[in-house]
Amino acid sequence: MADHKLTVKGIEKVIREKDYGKHADGGGLYLLITEQGQYWRYKYRLGGKEKVYAIGMLADVSLAEAREKHKDARKLVLNGDDPVAI
Repeated sequence: MADHKLTVKGIEKVIREKDYGKHADGGGLYLLITEQGQYWRYKYRLGGKEKVYAIGMLADVSLAEAREKHKDARKLVLNGDDPVAI
């Protein structure tokens, strides 16, 4: 996917500045920053319903790994499968 918006330096900056909320990377992948931690999430629609797939915490999953897991989850969704159920 070519529309990535996040960078490692950008992520470090929003964490340092405590810029809480969702930070989009593209294609439904985003980094959710809260007071409790930083979480990779993938928002998608399946069967007309909005769903969220929890990829992992930033401490455990790098930006590159999150993008790879997102890519795999998108393939499942495109085939009509729910990544949360697998």
